[in-house]
Amino acid sequence: MVEPADDEEPELQILCKAFDWMIQNAQHTTVQEVVGQAALFEVNKKEANKETQMPFDSWMDITTVQSYTHVWRQILCYIVQAEEEEPIHWPVYKLTPRQEISIQILRESIREFQAWKHAEDAERDGSNGEEEEDKEGEWEESNEEIKRMKKVQRDVLRFCIDLLDHPLQDREYESAMISGLAVLGLRDDEGWLDAEDYTPKYSAAIKLARLMVVQEAYKRKEEAMELLQEQYSTQQQGISQDESHRETSSYYHLISCMVKKFMTMSPGNRDPTPMQWIFRARSYGFKIRYTTTAEGCIQWVGDTILYQQIRFDMAEVKTMMRGLVDEARAVLYKELMMVDMDSQGQVDATQVPGIDWDMMVDNPSENRVGWSFLDDERNRFEVDGKWWLYERMFTEQRVRERIINKTSEDERPTI
Repeated sequence: MVEPADDEEPELQILCKAFDWMIQNAQHTTVQEVVGQAALFEVNKKEANKETQMPFDSWMDITTVQSYTHVWRQILCYIVQAEEEEPIHWPVYKLTPRQEISIQILRESIREFQAWKHAEDAERDGSNGEEEEDKEGEWEESNEEIKRMKKVQRDVLRFCIDLLDHPLQDREYESAMISGLAVLGLRDDEGWLDAEDYTPKYSAAIKLARLMVVQEAYKRKEEAMELLQEQYSTQQQGISQDESHRETSSYYHLISCMVKKFMTMSPGNRDPTPMQWIFRARSYGFKIRYTTTAEGCIQWVGDTILYQQIRFDMAEVKTMMRGLVDEARAVLYKELMMVDMDSQGQVDATQVPGIDWDMMVDNPSENRVGWSFLDDERNRFEVDGKWWLYERMFTEQRVRERIINKTSEDERPTI
């Protein structure tokens, strides 16, 4: 149930695509310029009554985004597929009435999008086999697809928020969110993942949950502003964008309500939520991860090193390092300094300025950005390093030909 959706599961593919698009939009929304700094501090809380020391950062590198969204996609696919199984095969989790409504709305949105997509594909296939389509028509079709996909994104977001807003009471695994995370802990050989491999899944759940809370607040305010503008228009009155923004609930207020309700550790006057369970499970996993000695993977036999299927001794390591240094030295001289080398890779000492390394000094107290010992006034060099290659370009034709690219007599030379 947690395998990636394939071509035989178009509904799951649409679900995963909508989720990815929604997270991309959430990353652009979850910035200070949009929701304000106070909202980012609020959503980053772990405890409701304790201030956090830093704001939430929505930035992630592409590898992290892919791995984190993969975790959430697996959970969503697991829940959607499990609901289609026979009752005898249902997992132990139970959807709340609100979750049942939101998943039905989500399924209906996906089916509507899929039906529209099939109709569009059929119409395109039957358009008399034209080889070239009108570019303007393609653009309008793309806009229509984006518009319809936005509705699926909104329903995916609502369902994810409803998964997080689930009072656990006395049975944690009645939560579909926690049940999905438990399934992700299974290995292919039917064992369980260790803490080192499993805690990143908790981190993915937490990071994207915070992103989605901000996105939910953004969409709620957007919808409230649209509703307010419609109400004024029915009364034949106008209201500006700034006025509707001020008269609706702030991002901070909307985020704070969700954070206090289901995104923090229970303050004692409410039932725990999936996020509280995830926080505690991750802390426990970190404790195991950072107090357990890692398994050894390198073995020494005399001066021979054994690593997995590789075997080498220290003499081979020295040879390898010497070869790397020689190769780097050749690239430095030939490509950067443009100095000729002989067949043995040696350089004429007269071609390269000498450096008296024994007389070099450094200033450890200097902390200016970009400063190095080369900028220390006490260090003296035979030539001005900043202008040495530039001056050679004017005095040596060989260097000039390598730097200046002139393809023909009539063309203007370029550097």
